[in-house]
Order: sequence, then structure tokens, then C-alpha cells
Amino acid sequence: MKTYTGVSNKLLYRMCKKGEIPHIRLGDKDSQKPRIIFRKSTLDKWMWEQERLNYKESDEVD
Repeated sequence: MKTYTGVSNKLLYRMCKKGEIPHIRLGDKDSQKPRIIFRKSTLDKWMWEQERLNYKESDEVD
């Protein structure tokens, strides 16, 4: 996943835990090591939205 997003797996797991990135969690609710999967189409939409938000923010700073 790092190759596609440019984000380390460790950071991706942290973002999932905080609910900051769309994902699908597989396994028991209390599992210490759940399997987490991502839909490419959902990540594409999420990354596009992040890019749009960051662009607006940088526009407002200038």
C-alpha cells in the first residue's frame, strides 16, 4: 500500500485507528492484529479530496 499512497504502513494503521482514512477492517472486533484492506477507488476519492483541501488551505495562506 505504501507504493500506491506514498504513506508508510505504520502511518496508515495509525490513520485507520483514528478513523482518518477510509478502510475495511476484517476480523474480530477486539483483534490486536486485524486485517485491514482498502478499495483503490475509495482511496483515489479520499486522496483527491485531501489534495483539494490542501490546495484551498495553501491558497488562503498567501
